[in-house]
Amino acid sequence: MLLVAAVSLALINLPGPLAAEDVTAAAYVESLYADRENHGGDPRYTPRLDRLWAECQALEEQTGDACVDYDMFVQGNDFKLTDLTFETNAAEGNTATVTARFKNFGQPATVVFDLLHDDKGWMIEEMTSGCATLTTQLTDLPEKC
Repeated sequence: MLLVAAVSLALINLPGPLAAEDVTAAAYVESLYADRENHGGDPRYTPRLDRLWAECQALEEQTGDACVDYDMFVQGNDFKLTDLTFETNAAEGNTATVTARFKNFGQPATVVFDLLHDDKGWMIEEMTSGCATLTTQLTDLPEKC
């Protein structure tokens, strides 16, 4: 129990996301929240999401409209995060699903991360909160609820 607490406290002080091959999926997601000033750190996305980000940002440059108008990591534009927990819901082979639960300005929020693992570590394949997915936010597709 003390070891788990020590590891959790150590992760809170990490400067950015973990990419090490041996880190658990939950520890990787927790590392994305570790830097409170730059939540989200520099997450690693799958090639599919990298392509969608690039297309969305190119459209933003053309139109001046925000690519994504809020931060999916914190479920808002501003943040004051408390009560963070990270739970691996499923893990098989090179895939895992991790749920991040927290309060942002006292309001409960949940973000589910679908992750893939390769020789460089974990990367985000999808993020979901409520009806919204990162894919629908990046492509302006309708949300499915």
